[in-house]
Amino acid sequence: MIASPSAACRTPSLAGIHPALPAAAAVVDPPPVFLLGSHKSGSSLLRSLLDGHPQLAVLPKETHLFQFTNHWVDYRRRRNLPRTLDRQQFLDGLVRHIREDTRGDDPYADAPGFSYRMDVLEPRLRALDPSDMPAFFLGYMRAAYEASAGAAPSAGQALVEKSVEHAEFAYVLASYYPGARFIHIVRNPYATLVAVRRMLQRKSRRFPYLWPMACSLHNSYHHLFTNRLAVPNYLCVRFEDLVADTATTMRAVAGFLGIEYHDQLTRPTSVGQHWNGNSTSNESFGGVSRRPLQAWREQITDYEIALANAVAEPVFEAFGYERMHARHPYRWIPWERPRAYVANRMALSLGA
Repeated sequence: MIASPSAACRTPSLAGIHPALPAAAAVVDPPPVFLLGSHKSGSSLLRSLLDGHPQLAVLPKETHLFQFTNHWVDYRRRRNLPRTLDRQQFLDGLVRHIREDTRGDDPYADAPGFSYRMDVLEPRLRALDPSDMPAFFLGYMRAAYEASAGAAPSAGQALVEKSVEHAEFAYVLASYYPGARFIHIVRNPYATLVAVRRMLQRKSRRFPYLWPMACSLHNSYHHLFTNRLAVPNYLCVRFEDLVADTATTMRAVAGFLGIEYHDQLTRPTSVGQHWNGNSTSNESFGGVSRRPLQAWREQITDYEIALANAVAEPVFEAFGYERMHARHPYRWIPWERPRAYVANRMALSLGA
């Protein structure tokens, strides 16, 4: 199901810059494209399908524009509170965030194994002016693309960026970049929660404390519903439709973006190379796999059903997902430590 249903942000707290001054819009031709969606919703897959299109300059890694630049972020898994910084502290913090975010080889990370050419990216960032945030974000995205693709975006290419927490900043981005387009991908909340739990469980080898992730999902869904009311050029795409009928869904996406459709839009790549995915099953695949459509049903627990119902109630009806009933949500789950059990059930009893 695809449905097409528009606030200025203040500058960050930088010494010597008045924090209440509204930022001016940046004129960009063509305007950027922002992909939105929570963790494990399919936003990385959508990004990889857009990667090879000649009219798009797709960033292969989340930039976390607001979190990394000292803004207040409410999305729980990326939460951040602003501090008063001078220009040097601001830029040092941004570079440190980027280095830390691309460290290691986490198979469940946004872009496993990817790293920027920091000799390209860092000097570009340090030359930017943080007092003009729309221009700063634009320069950051262009520099990140050059540091990953080896060349700056070509004239006429639209920058494409995705970060999991950016649904709460769609209003800001729309005011920064008039004409910007937004694609919000939605996945069955039950499947999303199972995928996140599996990711966390594979790292800890224990059934995890899920309330922080549930809060993140609630944040993403809340902003999805409000953004559809007022943010212009806002398209919603179901993950299930993207996987089940990739060609038809990507034709609709191409039409929304005003780009020519061709078969490359059905083949996932990253910086022009084959994309292996970031599945919680550690599977590498040659195309778009349909396995995630049903695999979660064999793995979901009654606790996860109850938790998804608590934080995503409106999503089921609005996007055509069958609502399930949790029969024994307070039953202990294998590999769940006593402390995690108490925290999980207490969070469930308090609700969203």
